Amino acid sequence: MLSTRRPGGVPAHATAFGKDIEPETDFEKAVARIKPSCLIGCSTVGGAFTKTVLQQMAANTERPIIFALSNPTTKAECTAQDAYDHTEGRCIFASGSPFPPVKYEGKEYHTGQGNNSYIFPGIALGVIATATHHIPEKMFLTAARTLANFVSEDDLAIGRIYPSLSHVKEVSVLIAIEVAKMAYDEGLASFYPQPADLTQHVKDQMYDYNYDCAMPVTWSWKPEQDIASLRPIEPVPKNI
Repeated sequence: MLSTRRPGGVPAHATAFGKDIEPETDFEKAVARIKPSCLIGCSTVGGAFTKTVLQQMAANTERPIIFALSNPTTKAECTAQDAYDHTEGRCIFASGSPFPPVKYEGKEYHTGQGNNSYIFPGIALGVIATATHHIPEKMFLTAARTLANFVSEDDLAIGRIYPSLSHVKEVSVLIAIEVAKMAYDEGLASFYPQPADLTQHVKDQMYDYNYDCAMPVTWSWKPEQDIASLRPIEPVPKNI
């Protein structure tokens, strides 16, 4: 929390985010006093979300949101297992790096990664397919909503608020299609006329890593028969 009472004041670019509260340099005390419902870790300080912090988050709200987004895993603010253990299994968790499945009170959870690999490929494909000349912030919101709509009830049941990375290509195509629609709706596209089948147009722009073979066409031949086993050709009689 950015305090307007901090020594030196608030930087000009951050004035909109300043709060009139007493400054606090102790993170655990700040969580206890401010009582946030969500923690977003981008500090690269491994273990910053301590047992005390996580327990306090569980006391602050019924479903504390714990995002330990720092990479690599050693820099994550907490592990998925710690998040569940110290919030009585009530947390909504995501991480920047993958963690093994969590086991808590007889149930197994497969937490997801809050990773930009879900968003950027789809946005890039949609922008390229439409030759978009400007990318506004709402285009990222369109991508985010499309991603969120892809999350299934089965994902949520196992603690995953992002789809499995095994579906990232499918997700990227859906995002690209929605981005392309927005580009034409908002007058941001430069590729005209607008394709009649926008979905197919977007798919046609996808990179295909399967190359056509450049080798000449060949045919397989049967092994040659043993000449010695063939019947000899009789000479033609001279009197014919």
